[in-house]
Formats: sequence, structure tokens, C-alpha cells
Amino acid sequence: MGSSKLRKDDTVPKAPRVIQMKKRPIPSAASDGNIAPVRWPRRNNLGIGGIMKTIATPDAPAAIGPYAQGNIVNGLLFASGQIALDPATGALVGATIEEQTAQVMKNIGALLAAAGTDFGHVVKTTCFLNDMDDFAAFNAEYGKSFTGSLPARSAVAVEKLPKGALVEVEVVAEVR
Repeated sequence: MGSSKLRKDDTVPKAPRVIQMKKRPIPSAASDGNIAPVRWPRRNNLGIGGIMKTIATPDAPAAIGPYAQGNIVNGLLFASGQIALDPATGALVGATIEEQTAQVMKNIGALLAAAGTDFGHVVKTTCFLNDMDDFAAFNAEYGKSFTGSLPARSAVAVEKLPKGALVEVEVVAEVR
């Protein structure tokens, strides 16, 4: 075993340089009715952070818990998962995977529109199915929403979804 003491000719790695950020005022963002600006400070000199805008639209189901319908950060919409709820009543729509998937995609379309984007700008979806045996039927209905480039996707089976839903889908989309 060698000694752990450093000799005069050994090199010692330098500690990482700490960059002190200057405090800058965050510009205010104008609200257009569907998007509420929120102050969110810059985290580093790479531009991560900035203004977070929260999406709120009556054309998609209201959040049924302590979360937003969606948030826009650095040109990306992060939409909360949607289940097949009727935006007007809050009731679950449809008894089959096809009916519920159609309503889910309609709800996602409303969130995308409120953010100023569409299905053509969706870059990633995460799909939760109550029963993986419904995958083929879900896939057929889901695919109707995407006519151009297809997003990356994860699809997993879960034990249970809120309100007894058969499917839930969340999206990340580019906002222009």
C-alpha cells in the first residue's frame, strides 16, 4: 500500500471555478388571457430558467389537484397528463379505450391551442394505459392526431388511473 501523502512533484486537481452571477431584473411578460406569466429566476449563465408561463384554458379540463394544466419554459410546453374528462362537466367521457383516447387527444389539442402550438410541434408524449391489452386500439386512435412528424413516445401500463380512466397522456411541445 502506498502512502496517501502528497509529494512535492504530485499534481493536485484544481477546485472548480465558481461563477458569481450578477443580479439582473427579469423582464415582465405580457399576458394574453390564456397564459399567466410567473417570475422564475435565471439559474445559471447557460440561459436555463427565465419566465415560466402557466396555461389555463376552459377548453380543457380544470386541474383536479394542486397542479397547472401546463407550463411553458424556454419555448417548451410541459402539459399535465390528460384523462378523458369533459371540460364542461368534469365527468369521465366514454366507456371504451377508443372513446376515452379521442377525448384525451381533444383535451390535449385544447391545451396546445391555448399555448399557441399544435400536434405538429409535439416532441414527446408519455402514455399511461390501464391495460396493455388496449394498446393496439389506443394506438390507432392516438395516431389520428399526428399527421406530420411523429413525437418520441413512452407507453406504460399502470395499475390504476384517476377517476377510473383507461388512458392518460401527457405531452411536451415546442411553442413558437
